[in-house]
Amino acid sequence: CGPFANVAHGNNSVLADLLALKLADYVVTESGFGSEMGAEKLFDIKCPAAGLVPSAAVIVCSVRALKLHGGVAISGRDTSSLNRPDVGAVGRGMDLADCVAPTRMGRNGTAFTDAGPVNIRNARYRDSDAPLDADCDCEACLTVSRGYLRHLFAAEELLGLRLLSLHNVRYLIRLAARARAAISDGTFDGWSRAWLARYTSRERA
Repeated sequence: CGPFANVAHGNNSVLADLLALKLADYVVTESGFGSEMGAEKLFDIKCPAAGLVPSAAVIVCSVRALKLHGGVAISGRDTSSLNRPDVGAVGRGMDLADCVAPTRMGRNGTAFTDAGPVNIRNARYRDSDAPLDADCDCEACLTVSRGYLRHLFAAEELLGLRLLSLHNVRYLIRLAARARAAISDGTFDGWSRAWLARYTSRERA
């Protein structure tokens, strides 16, 4: 492993790359967070100037980014899929969800459940003793109620953000396991359609 460019659109120094190549058989470098500038600088400026020839390139992006760059956010198009797990993407050989979606949604008070998203800030959960998701085995669902979670958000307690983020991450892990099982059983198409219909029923309500 080699040096990294922890600045958006940046590249690490040529000296750092050359030093790493002297010390290791394989060097993993980084060209910043923006492919429009970071990768362009790496391939068109830095490598030719330094005489470096990369053996491989790994492009890391989220399903959300691919959708946005593909035009899903164009005025008039349905953008609801940006805010939910995308099991359909799994069927097309892609990852399950945007890497920041579970924590971003959790910090904003939204929890993933099979029955659709739950906005824990809603006043109807004020006195609820029910778990966030009865089918989930995460810390939030096993130890606190919807009412308590709503109180945490109303009081602006950071614990609420953490518990919902923890739940959403665990939900995606469990969802991925179910998707994997459905693929192995040959039932993925039917399972994914049924999951989407159930999840979006609350969005349509």
